Amino acid sequence: MVQNHTLFKKRINDDLDNIDYVQDPSPKTEDGKVLVSPSGFPLFREITDASFIQQPFGDDNYKTQNTTDIYGMYTSFLVRPGIRKLQTTHLEITVKQRGNKLQIPSVAFGILGLRPVDYDETSGGFTPLVDYFTLDRNTNMMCLNSSEEFKDVTDGSITETLNSVGVCPLAIENVDLSTYKHFPLHDAILYTNWKHVGTITANNDVYTTHVISSPIYSHFADVAHLPIGNAFEAKFMLYVLYPEYLDSGVNTSDPVLKLLPSDEIVSLTGFNDIT
Repeated sequence: MVQNHTLFKKRINDDLDNIDYVQDPSPKTEDGKVLVSPSGFPLFREITDASFIQQPFGDDNYKTQNTTDIYGMYTSFLVRPGIRKLQTTHLEITVKQRGNKLQIPSVAFGILGLRPVDYDETSGGFTPLVDYFTLDRNTNMMCLNSSEEFKDVTDGSITETLNSVGVCPLAIENVDLSTYKHFPLHDAILYTNWKHVGTITANNDVYTTHVISSPIYSHFADVAHLPIGNAFEAKFMLYVLYPEYLDSGVNTSDPVLKLLPSDEIVSLTGFNDIT
């Protein structure tokens, strides 16, 4: 067993929007033959494919540097050759409370993407076989109330807000007007809760620290065995949510989950076991 330590960075001005939300079971074909890339890897449809109605995520953001995502944090790591199982064991965040009302993170959700790479055992270097990450489908379960939050696309909702800063597409529509994917964000996220473990004051500023309540990364099956020379590059984008409750005298379906800006995150680190 080895332990992988992760340091998260802000996505804005640094990370690419190169996670593809299209999940095709079969590669593209032409005249009955599977289309392959110059590296010999099968080609799959991407969100910019002509078979989809184009939207800002594909037209303006896909595979480009994100300069607008003020909420996201990300990290990446390499799953090397051999039998591997990935499991998160710890994730800790410290938040600076910038307002008069404490905003205590309650939910952590992440989007995990994978892409195959050629791996050099001698140098440790690697070359991606494709220029985008494919989503890991192994999503976590959530309650019906949370599920509704991640399916909501009205103004100010989580999905609409993240779409407006180039993180994810809205429903993916085929050119024949049928729907390929109704809820891309909802179906992609790995979801868990934060546990508040401490509060400190420094120079009159209040900081709160939280750890995840349960593992958030999905895992590779025990039988997964990457041959020598082959590896996976993984990318993990993480977002923090806090609930906004109203007074009980107001007839409303609160709370509403709100995204915490990454500028309010002082540190975000963790580790996972790779066996």
